[in-house]
Amino acid sequence: MKKIILFSVAACAMCIASDLNAQFTVSPNPASNNDFSFDEVDVVANSTITNDSDGPIDVSWYRTIHVLPEGWETAVCDIVQCYFPWVDSQAFQLEGGAAGNIDVHIYPDGTPGEAIVEVKMVDAANPTDTTDVFFLFNTTLSVQEQYRQNIRVYPNPTVDQLRIEAGHEIHTAEIFGTDGRLLKRVMLNGSELIDIAELPRAAYVVRLLDREGELRSSSVVVKQ
Repeated sequence: MKKIILFSVAACAMCIASDLNAQFTVSPNPASNNDFSFDEVDVVANSTITNDSDGPIDVSWYRTIHVLPEGWETAVCDIVQCYFPWVDSQAFQLEGGAAGNIDVHIYPDGTPGEAIVEVKMVDAANPTDTTDVFFLFNTTLSVQEQYRQNIRVYPNPTVDQLRIEAGHEIHTAEIFGTDGRLLKRVMLNGSELIDIAELPRAAYVVRLLDREGELRSSSVVVKQ
């Protein structure tokens, strides 16, 4: 039986607002594949990114795995190539008016289950313009109840401090540059004010981990 995975209305409203500001669109969103056998080697959900502007844009993507059964693997393919399962972010350039694929693959390895993978698309020239694209496998998405933890990372954009409210289940915050380098790691105690005054103006990836080191949230934060 397909499991219904529930996301908050507020989270989806933020996704829609981001879509309205971006120079690109991604469709369908969510992308889904609910018609496959768990014995298949490679299962894919397809989506397409379109540059709605006249000039080229540089786009970065960041993957967050929300639901993935033990034994499954997942990987992202963009307009450049398909990446190994351990690659969580990449960047590419999309010419004006052009379109290309943004796909997520899963490898079920004969194990029943459901998967939800989020790919955040960011315009490098305008990091506040983002689109969160969800890829669903053997599941559906609803906005009637809350699925995610009540996690807040704010203000965004910020100047020199970042507050993280995530509850006691979240143990560690990690801040990465868009080149993948770990710049800061902070142990959390439910709520934490992190000083990032020493970091230059740029976009950063904030990853929140539980006590077992599992990723629970990933977001892009802009320092002005």
